Amino acid sequence: MKLVIVTLIVLLPALVYAQPSIVFESETHDFGVVEQGAQLEHVFDFVNSGNEDLVISKLMPS
Repeated sequence: MKLVIVTLIVLLPALVYAQPSIVFESETHDFGVVEQGAQLEHVFDFVNSGNEDLVISKLMPS
């Protein structure tokens, strides 16, 4: 039992800090003046700087 408790105490900090972290190259983009009906597109580049898988489950425009 003591071995289990000691193992949890040793591994807990590693589990707490093991998480994904998204870092964007740029968080905003200004299209400037746009004609009505124009189709626009912009790509936001990002990387996962964390040490766990990054899962994006929902995207919403602002």
